[in-house]
Amino acid sequence: MSLQVSLEISGGIFGLICIAMLMVMRGYDKGRAQWLIALFSACSAWCFISALAGTFEGDDTLSGYYIVRISFFLAWLSDFVWTALMAFYIRELIRGAISSLADNKESSSLRDRIGYGVYISLGICALGAFLLILSQFFDIFYYFDTDNRYIRLAPAFVMELIPAVSATYFFVLSIQFFRHLRQGSVFCVVYSYVSVMLAILLNVFYKDIPFPLFAALTSSIVFFSGCITDCLRDVRIKEETIARKDAAITEQRARIMQSQIRPHFIFNSLLAIKQLCLEEPRKAAEALQHFSTFLRANLESLTDEKPVPISREIECIKEYVALEQADPSGRFSVNYDIGFEDFKVPLLSVEPMVENAIRHGVASKKSGGIVTIRTFREGDKAVVTVEDNGSGFGSETVQQARHRSIGIQNVRDRLSLICGGELSIVNTGNGTIVRITVPCEPGGDTE
Repeated sequence: MSLQVSLEISGGIFGLICIAMLMVMRGYDKGRAQWLIALFSACSAWCFISALAGTFEGDDTLSGYYIVRISFFLAWLSDFVWTALMAFYIRELIRGAISSLADNKESSSLRDRIGYGVYISLGICALGAFLLILSQFFDIFYYFDTDNRYIRLAPAFVMELIPAVSATYFFVLSIQFFRHLRQGSVFCVVYSYVSVMLAILLNVFYKDIPFPLFAALTSSIVFFSGCITDCLRDVRIKEETIARKDAAITEQRARIMQSQIRPHFIFNSLLAIKQLCLEEPRKAAEALQHFSTFLRANLESLTDEKPVPISREIECIKEYVALEQADPSGRFSVNYDIGFEDFKVPLLSVEPMVENAIRHGVASKKSGGIVTIRTFREGDKAVVTVEDNGSGFGSETVQQARHRSIGIQNVRDRLSLICGGELSIVNTGNGTIVRITVPCEPGGDTE
């Protein structure tokens, strides 16, 4: 008995260590972590309660009388609690694994199936708890003799059979989900089930040897080791994902700076403003205001990762157009057909397409260059088109094509990363049409 009590206390301490480690870990799925902490709490409580029952068994004092009865009741009850918590934890494990399935209908069906399985397993455990409560009044499964010693009756096997049936049912149900789990998780689940079931069977024939205790301790060690391995793997994957995302954002910002903060454009704009200062000071002041606003928007786009209303993007476009038209050589016009405005885009995602249309499209036309900007809605998507009547891609130099390619890729990356948008380009032969699609704002008006 002293050896068993020592093992039970050691098991309880081990459970507390597991709980402490889980609580200080970062990066582990919170849903699984909560059920795992509850699982080890029940296991640790069972060990301490069993140790308490073994220590005071045979104590004929009044306090010993109540401690033995309460502790044995709680020890039996913890079997059902532990089984139910194991079902909940495995459910979270499976739900996390199937959440990445591309087929939403299949994922939803699997989630419902494992959810119903948990409730059935919980109902079986609740039946066992009810019978345990009845046993306190009718001595169905065990009783205490005059020396305050625990006497196990033959029907007590039913009490062990109930959590075994619950665990078996849920284990069989879980087998169909094993293909979605990692090998380490599958091994831990199988080992825990087999070890506990084997201990229950052996305990029927060898009641003096604490097989359930050994099974609980070994399965806890294996199960915790597997969970820690999964936790560390999850943390590593999340860190790698964050690192890749940070690297992509850093690279993207560098490309944006390269393509949008253009020294030659700044130089040309300042020369045009200088010329206007000598000839038309009022227009020079207006052009300087346009230049300041446009430059501020470029700088904000390097750090602002949130999409902005399309109306703000249109304002930036107008500032840019006003700067280009300040140059007397600029012979083109821009038409705005803004039919839908209830959506957002990354800052300066449409403007580079307008700039391409002007500089690489209509700029080569001696007169009659037209750029048309339209917005409208298609289903649950908002659409922005930038159309020009220029000469298209074929007339570009290699350097111009490379610059255009960099700017287009920047916009495509930002649309995808920030708001899940897409960009496509069609060369019509008589010009170019750029089409940008982004998700509509929830609750937006439908045209």
